Amino acid sequence: EPAYPTIATGSLISPTSTVLEPATTVDHAITARNIYYYTVFAQDMAGNIQDTPDATATDRSTNYFLGDLGSGTGTLPGSGYDGLVNFDDLLFFAGLYRKPRPHWTGTDAEANFGPAVSHKSLGQRFGIPEPDNKIHFEDLMLFAMNYNSVPKLNPIHEFPAAAMALELKTERSGDYLQATIRLANDRQRVKGLSVEIAFDPSRLVVARVDRGDLFGPVETHQFFHAEPDNHGLTIDGAILGTGAATVASGTLATIFFEDHTGGASDLSFGTVRLRDQNNREIPLQLVANDNGSSAPIGFVLMHNSPNPFRSVTRIHYQIPDDGHITIEVTDVYGKTIATLVDDVRARGMHQVSWDGRDDHGQLAPSAMYIITMRTQNRIAHKRILLQR
Repeated sequence: EPAYPTIATGSLISPTSTVLEPATTVDHAITARNIYYYTVFAQDMAGNIQDTPDATATDRSTNYFLGDLGSGTGTLPGSGYDGLVNFDDLLFFAGLYRKPRPHWTGTDAEANFGPAVSHKSLGQRFGIPEPDNKIHFEDLMLFAMNYNSVPKLNPIHEFPAAAMALELKTERSGDYLQATIRLANDRQRVKGLSVEIAFDPSRLVVARVDRGDLFGPVETHQFFHAEPDNHGLTIDGAILGTGAATVASGTLATIFFEDHTGGASDLSFGTVRLRDQNNREIPLQLVANDNGSSAPIGFVLMHNSPNPFRSVTRIHYQIPDDGHITIEVTDVYGKTIATLVDDVRARGMHQVSWDGRDDHGQLAPSAMYIITMRTQNRIAHKRILLQR
């Protein structure tokens, strides 16, 4: 186990010096998954740096939660690190539980994070992992303590917007029109947002609405509702809890319309209401950007719906170019259960369904399965759960 440094050596994390007042916190956007050691050195006004730090001026931490798994390069394709320990991670963990090390590949070893050395004040949940080359009860206990209890904070990946604005951006994707509603926040505390989108229902039909990241992940306490009517679509969202709010910019929702006319989108804002944590209105600008003739965004395999499912589940996918594509259902060991698509498809948005049967028409048993989409030079995975 690495020792705490005792001499002020190495490079500054930040190229500029910062004077810290009492109780000040500093965030470091470190992406490499690892254990990081921190030491605070005092610096006087002449620029002299303390040679030996105070014994209490050291600490260490992982930059991830123990149990946040699924990078996608091991035995079980994962959905990527998301700052959560949730059902996706449980499927990954369960598939490797008590499997001997010779069967691990890629990043399967991520599930071997126990036992752990307790954090100074926060205990083993936020401790330093000491892997023992087994995925067993020690790992299970840490996973159980962190499950659904370490929600990701709503991150701010950009500088605050110059002014509060709600943006409506449209892009064409094959026979679909995709509309994204995004809030550009200038660091005001937002509690809730209600948006009406007006369109001609004789031309456009709402295929589905995907919730965005504005109010955080599904596991946080939030409310989201989208409902079309004869005149358009109303989307409401809010963060639940006294004083809870977000100061981040983010996407409220992405709407997919069935549109076979290929004309201008004709989408527009109706009534928009933005409220703070005290239910006061927040003024904002409305901005519409119609790129209805643009090409599809990219190669995307979307989450199936419903998931888990009992009889039939729908899978939406998008490809940026015309070409041959295959979509298969496999078990967690890579055995093909059903081939859903093996043909040439035009670029754009498509949908395919799986009825829970294998290629021989037999009902597949309840289990976790992997949806794999391939083209000549691209591949994507999603995990699905069949529950009879």
